[in-house]
Amino acid sequence: MKIVAVKTHLLDYKLATPFESASMRFDRRAHVLVEIVCDNGLIGWGECLGPARPNAAVVAAYTPWLLGADPLQTEKIWAMLYNALRDQGQRGLTITALSGIDIALWDIKGKHFSVPVSTLLGGRFRESVSAYATGSFKRDGVDRVEDKSPKFAAINPKASAPARSRLVLASNRISAWCAPSAMRLVPISD
Repeated sequence: MKIVAVKTHLLDYKLATPFESASMRFDRRAHVLVEIVCDNGLIGWGECLGPARPNAAVVAAYTPWLLGADPLQTEKIWAMLYNALRDQGQRGLTITALSGIDIALWDIKGKHFSVPVSTLLGGRFRESVSAYATGSFKRDGVDRVEDKSPKFAAINPKASAPARSRLVLASNRISAWCAPSAMRLVPISD
């Protein structure tokens, strides 16, 4: 099996209501997805964190090293790509672009062996993890507390669950990027 194509897909959406984080203001959301295609038809998908267009450019710079490579050699490919641009930076765009490629390669590997990536990494240590959320974004013209409190009350264990329970995300129930389908309250046993 060999890599025959590396593609990026820019997702860019102008927000109806801009919002602010602790450090900046957003009036649009932009992300880049990495698609790696193999000669046997397997396709792997990854996502790069950070600025979409610069990440896509760095993925394009990495592409010549990927074409013809065996996608199952994830560690070898990661080291090769890391070292290829190491002098240009050991963090930032060179790493965020590499992370999108790496995720896509692990996606291919999991599909090839018909197992979850957690199995490839040595197995799960737990079947679920506690969900954690902090703060929130402040939307323009909207009171933060009034905006979020009804939604949080619906899933906040302290607000709506019996005492002695916690909110968890069941990792084996997450599908199609839909975390709410994996949320459930679990009683805490004494």
